[in-house]
Amino acid sequence: MFPLGVVITTRNLATGKPIHASSYPDTVGPDEANDGDFRSSWYLDKGQASGWLELDLTKRESFNVFSLVEPVDRENDYPESRIGRYRFQHWNGTNWVTLAGGEAPAPTTIHRIPRVSSQRIRLLLESSKEMPHIAEIGVYDEPD
Repeated sequence: MFPLGVVITTRNLATGKPIHASSYPDTVGPDEANDGDFRSSWYLDKGQASGWLELDLTKRESFNVFSLVEPVDRENDYPESRIGRYRFQHWNGTNWVTLAGGEAPAPTTIHRIPRVSSQRIRLLLESSKEMPHIAEIGVYDEPD
C-alpha cells in the first residue's frame, strides 16, 4: 500500500465505465461506486455480507494502483469499516487473479501493484458485516 499523503496524479480508469454487482437494493445501483462522486455509494442487499463489483474498462488497459473508499464517518451509523476481507482481482482470460487485498481497510485504502493489463476488474468483498458500502473504487496507471 501507499504511505499516507500520497497523491494520485492520473485519471481514474474506472469512472463511468460499465459496472455490475452481485446484488444491490432497487434504488442503489453499482454505478454509485464509480460515478466520481464520493457522496454516493453502492452497497449489498440487506442481510448480505459477501459480494462483488465487476468493472468492464471497455478495452484492455494498463494499471498499477487500486483505491477503495468507504464512507466511514459520513453518517452516524457508519463509524468504522464494515468490510472484513477484500480482494482486487483481474480477469486474465481464463481465471480471476488476485492482485491486492486485505482486511478491515482504512476509509481510503490505496494499493500499488506491479503494472498489469486487463479489461475486467473485480472487487470481491468477503465476510463483511452490516451491508458494507463502497463510495468509490479507483483504477489508475501511475508513473513508476
